[in-house]
Amino acid sequence: MKNFFLLTTTLLICISVSGQVSDTINNENKNIRLFCKAQELENVPYFFLVLGKNEIEIDNEKLGLIDLGWIENLNVLNKEIAIKKFGSKAEHGAISIKIKEQNIKDLKEKLRTKNK
Repeated sequence: MKNFFLLTTTLLICISVSGQVSDTINNENKNIRLFCKAQELENVPYFFLVLGKNEIEIDNEKLGLIDLGWIENLNVLNKEIAIKKFGSKAEHGAISIKIKEQNIKDLKEKLRTKNK
């Protein structure tokens, strides 16, 4: 068991180092996206996108479609403000994700493709 642990640790270190070395050698900026499966939250906020002058609801599954470079800003609305604006579906607050104007078309296309 101890040998297995040492081997696994060594492999993980080697993978991490080789990833850093190749990035340094190529002098490239790399986008890294991590996906983690965690337990479901009981008090999930209401998420909505701001696309120019329009606001649309987005569920947790589709949040992963948003390229982080497309986000202009995030705004967190507390419970009271969120309920006034969106009603009971925002009883745990709301998070507004404003998308940069030049990326709205790309995001809409991704959302359309995901819905098919």
